[in-house]
Amino acid sequence: CLQAAVVMRHPAVSRQRELRQAQAIAATSLMRVHHPAYQLADALLAIGIPREDVGTVADAGGVSVVRVQPSGAFTQVTAMDATTPDVEGDAVAGDAMGQRVAISNTDSTVVTSAATVRLAVGEPGKDTATVKDAGAVHVFRPLDPAIGTADKLLTRGSGLPGTATARDYTGMALTAGSTNLYVGVPYSKASGTTKGVLYVQP
Repeated sequence: CLQAAVVMRHPAVSRQRELRQAQAIAATSLMRVHHPAYQLADALLAIGIPREDVGTVADAGGVSVVRVQPSGAFTQVTAMDATTPDVEGDAVAGDAMGQRVAISNTDSTVVTSAATVRLAVGEPGKDTATVKDAGAVHVFRPLDPAIGTADKLLTRGSGLPGTATARDYTGMALTAGSTNLYVGVPYSKASGTTKGVLYVQP
């Protein structure tokens, strides 16, 4: 899995401004595919579009997944935003869905399939019921015909350890391997993690 779109930090830049700057960058993640229907060297490329407007909702964001062949030819496998049927949550201005993406095959010993591929999507501007800009990570099965049927929305205190606080921006730092999902919360304000925290999720 290849994670791109690194944002440099400067002490004079506020966290809110840093988030807006990061939202302007389309995040990508690449995964090699092994499947009888694909050539061995094909890949799945996840593309985050955090500044995408969804209808009249500004910067709600979205994600596309494409199959890329060695020739450079590509076809879209799926695309989603918060209004996609059955996707958990609603499209809200500033959610920045797709600011970070990580696509991975969770079992490299078998043929790549809908059962083994997972896509993690950062939504750092996501509010919880009580906390603004707490952030979230959305996990999908991107090869499923209906991508919203088995998705999971993870926030601190619900799927992730810790307690959500305002402007945590959970989801602005993540990557994945074949076994674990790694979620960084550099702006954590909860007691004991004020210098940031990394969660490792199986």
